[in-house]
Amino acid sequence: MGAETWIEALRGSPFYAGQIAHIHRVPAREPLFAAEDDLPAPLRVALAAADEYPLYSHQRDLMLLVQSRRDAVLATGVDTGKSSCLRLAAASALLGRDGCALVLCPTRSSCLDHVVQLEALLGRAGLGEVTMGAMHGEMPAATRRRLREEGRLIVTTPDMVHAGLMPQHARWQRFLSRLDLVLIDDLHAFGGMFGAGMGNLVRRMLRVVGRYGAHPAVQSACGPVANAAELMEALTGRAADMIDQSGAPSGLRTFVLWNPPIIRSTRRKARRGALIEAADIMARLITAGAPTIAFSKAKISAELIARYCNEELGSVASAGSRSVEAYRAGYLLPERRAIERRLLDGSLAGVSATPELEEGIRTGSLAASVVVGYPGTLTAFLQQAGRAGRSDGEGLCVLVGLETPANQYIMRHPEYLFGRPLETASVDPHNPFVVMGHLRCAAHEMPVEQNEMGIFGPHANTAMEVLEAQGKVRRIGECWYHATSETPQHEFGLRSMDGADVPIQDRDTGQVIGHLNEYDAQPLIHEGAVYMQHGDTYLVDHLDLGRKICTVGREDVDYYTQPSGGTDVNHIDHVLRRKPMGSGECVWGEVTAHFDTTHYSRIPFRSLDAVSTHAVFTPTMWLETMAVWLVAPEPLLADVRRAGLDVMQGLRGIGYATRMLLPLFVRCDTADLSHTVGCSNSPWQAVFIYERLPRGLGYSQAAYERIHEVLPAVYDAVRKCKCRTGCPLCVGKPLRRFTTWNVERGEGSAPDKRASLAILKGLLDDHVATPAIDSERMSENAEAVRLSLEREMKRRLERQREPKLPHAVEFGDRLERPEPPSPSALTSPDAATRSRTRAGFDRELVRRLRRSGAAEPHAELPGQRLEIPSERVDIPPQTPAPTPANTAIRAGDDLASLARLRTRVKPKPPTNDTKEPAP
Repeated sequence: MGAETWIEALRGSPFYAGQIAHIHRVPAREPLFAAEDDLPAPLRVALAAADEYPLYSHQRDLMLLVQSRRDAVLATGVDTGKSSCLRLAAASALLGRDGCALVLCPTRSSCLDHVVQLEALLGRAGLGEVTMGAMHGEMPAATRRRLREEGRLIVTTPDMVHAGLMPQHARWQRFLSRLDLVLIDDLHAFGGMFGAGMGNLVRRMLRVVGRYGAHPAVQSACGPVANAAELMEALTGRAADMIDQSGAPSGLRTFVLWNPPIIRSTRRKARRGALIEAADIMARLITAGAPTIAFSKAKISAELIARYCNEELGSVASAGSRSVEAYRAGYLLPERRAIERRLLDGSLAGVSATPELEEGIRTGSLAASVVVGYPGTLTAFLQQAGRAGRSDGEGLCVLVGLETPANQYIMRHPEYLFGRPLETASVDPHNPFVVMGHLRCAAHEMPVEQNEMGIFGPHANTAMEVLEAQGKVRRIGECWYHATSETPQHEFGLRSMDGADVPIQDRDTGQVIGHLNEYDAQPLIHEGAVYMQHGDTYLVDHLDLGRKICTVGREDVDYYTQPSGGTDVNHIDHVLRRKPMGSGECVWGEVTAHFDTTHYSRIPFRSLDAVSTHAVFTPTMWLETMAVWLVAPEPLLADVRRAGLDVMQGLRGIGYATRMLLPLFVRCDTADLSHTVGCSNSPWQAVFIYERLPRGLGYSQAAYERIHEVLPAVYDAVRKCKCRTGCPLCVGKPLRRFTTWNVERGEGSAPDKRASLAILKGLLDDHVATPAIDSERMSENAEAVRLSLEREMKRRLERQREPKLPHAVEFGDRLERPEPPSPSALTSPDAATRSRTRAGFDRELVRRLRRSGAAEPHAELPGQRLEIPSERVDIPPQTPAPTPANTAIRAGDDLASLARLRTRVKPKPPTNDTKEPAP
């Protein structure tokens, strides 16, 4: 059955009411085989046994580059077998010599999938005796030792190389000294901070390998981005040949834009639920004999689609009988492997997934994909669409539009998807703050010679001087040596914010049924939430982020829960630089952002309307970072208000538009930034653009220095946009691939474009193109820039020594930079300094508990928070502090975990039950 038949079947369904907004077709592509090849006989036999021979033209091109040991990037588009090409290259590197190969994948799941397929390929090629495997954090010590002593092919993630292999590379000398080929899969996934870290990791690894006498070629496979060769060079520091002409066949691809029908005359939630539409489409396609994959952005959305689809198909809820399974992060590894096996052998008719299945993992012979909500980039959309209709079969992709401004804009303007070029991947491996951390790692791995500094970019010498001044390295002659007892690879990760996992335990069986990252745990598995897994519902009994444990109980309920909260700048810590910006002002400094879950809603299944809302008490997640903010003058905003425009919407629109355009001026990713208006100790109209990274990576500082270029470009882009009131191309909120809530209940927004234009026009003046010099840096010459960068590097190291603790929020206008630590303090390791500071805070906390007479640390008094010492206050001055005699710590408070550690404090028996009743 072809795509046209499926579409007609959908049109004839009882639930169809004109939902198809647009149909786009991509013609089939005939295969282009290699004219000849000198492939080794064992590989030719192996491919022929799997019906994968003769080679396609792009496979032949890659094999020629493997044999000539040249760097290459394979960028042949979606569904061209790029990953299988890398596996063929790895097998080729193992033939005829005693060489080794290393495969790097962005996720652990894709590593394990590569291992399964490599084992099959090597077995067919007569290389079954080769020791190979996936290296990950949970592998047994004996298995890791065998890989280290005998392994010739290792598949792993960059994180494991960074924190597991490189700190003890001497133990891996046998493998590294014979390394012939490094393969990087899904190159397009390495963007933003992850890409910057990856670029420096590759440089460190090649440096160490070179000392052992090996000089491997580096080859990669890249998804649909506009600058694959440039991205490859940025990540490896070496020019590479690009293969961008595919010889793989492809069947007819049909894209359908599906807009849910309007079912009621309300301003919001007027359309039928997108998840229900997706489940109905999926069920119809499966019934018509088309195995289907559905993509959605949130874990709860994936679970709901699978549940709704199984209900439509009449499948029972037992694990062996479900026609559709959910697939997402948080499942135990055996569960994910079982789902993947069922997909491959055809016993599973469909899967409802989050973007984890977007790349790398085999999905079998799927005929159709359903994408719920535009994922934010063309790269992600094409990757998800390409997971169905593999090889030369026909494929169907249905994009189900959400009732949000961005999605509805795409439904009305399909050229946004099919008439514009791919996005450009942005990565900056020479970011000075990233380089500084990796230089510490490089010196720890082996002394860094002065003539090697060039591989780490133009800021390497400045970074080394700062590290020497801070006692992290020592220069002897022409070499830099590691000078502390720290293991710097364990001090920071390659990704932005990698929290610890929180196990989810079934209270009845005692078994761990899943896990979530601690940053997802706070909004998703708080007390009273519904946790969904394989369509089953569990009620959360207790979440303890301090001990990293969550307890749930299996209960059948007819609703799911959705958290409400958000991320905002809570307060400004230090204003570091300030300068005029047109008629207003631009400021840069240190801020503290926070993520709070304030309440949650109960929503019946197959509905978007909440039936009840409940308060939730969860610890605040704090992020100390950097921000740039704009302050428009009050008279201008008064004029905008008198014109009948919404000032707050205008300010929000400026924040969104600035975030969208900043990557054109600063080497960053839009997802690395966030936006808010106002905070507790700033002017109410301050528009903050802050970094979603601990202590920042200099993106906001670069934006501050180029704000005279950025803001006019923002005004020009918004003014020239053809929309009337605002759209995703100008003032619309950027979309994210992953979310923690059901996005059809609210995703993105498009503030009033007219208000944004009015504020921008009044803010800019005729002299805005001339950069204003702030009071701190009166010169823009190279030496002034270097000294400024040196000072910011030192400040970053100083902040790394301090733990996250509640601190005073100062009000008022101030421009200052905190005093640096004393020279004697620099000799102490950062971890020891943090430990001593935390211990002092804990002791003061215990004394405070004793004075307050807190009877039961686990008791809850709604609306109250522990009073902490006056020099470190967590309560703004305008809020009265609670009376010590009646103070208790809530069970979920971030201070509660500290109190529980002090076992010498014996709580008095409670006189009454103060626990808040369950909602």
